[in-house]
Amino acid sequence: MKLVPVEVVDLPLYESMFYDPEHMKYLGGPSSPGSAEKYLNAQKRCHASGDGMVFKIVPDSEDWKEGDDLELITRAESQGVGTVCLWNSEYKDSHVVEVGWGVLKPFQGRGFASKAVKMLIEKALGDPAKWHNIHTFTHVDNEPSVRMCKSLGFELIEECEIDYNGIFFPSFHY
Repeated sequence: MKLVPVEVVDLPLYESMFYDPEHMKYLGGPSSPGSAEKYLNAQKRCHASGDGMVFKIVPDSEDWKEGDDLELITRAESQGVGTVCLWNSEYKDSHVVEVGWGVLKPFQGRGFASKAVKMLIEKALGDPAKWHNIHTFTHVDNEPSVRMCKSLGFELIEECEIDYNGIFFPSFHY
C-alpha cells in the first residue's frame, strides 16, 4: 500500500466520500454540493503548509485476494480507496494531534484503514517533536472504527461530544 499526498485530481475520490450518505453516516450525513472541492483544497493546503499530513490510500497488488473483482482493483489502484489524515487540533484548550480516516464502502473490511493509520503514525513518529500526543475521535455507534481503534492500541480516554462542521455527535475519544 502507498500513501500518496492528495492532489486536485483526487476530487472524484472526495466526491465519492463526502456525498455518499452511507460513508458520511457517522459525521452528520452527506455534505452539501460543492463542499468536496473545499475539503480537498483545505486538506491540500494543510499538507503543503506542514500543519498536517493528508494522503489518499492506494493499494498495491499484494493488498488484493485471489478472486477480487478486477474492475474494483483497477478503480482502487487509480483513484484510491480513501484518505488518512493527521493534523494539529485543539481539544479542551489543549493541543492534540488528531488522526482520521475514511475508506469507501466497496473497500471497507479489508484492513486498508488500519494499515494506512499504522503507516501514517509510523511516519509521524519520525518527527516526534512535531507529531506527538496523537488522538482520534470516533462516533460511539461506528463499531468498525471502534474495533479498529482498539486493535491499533488506542486507549479510550472518555466518551464526549464532538463538533464536526457544526454537527455535534457522541464520540469515543482515544
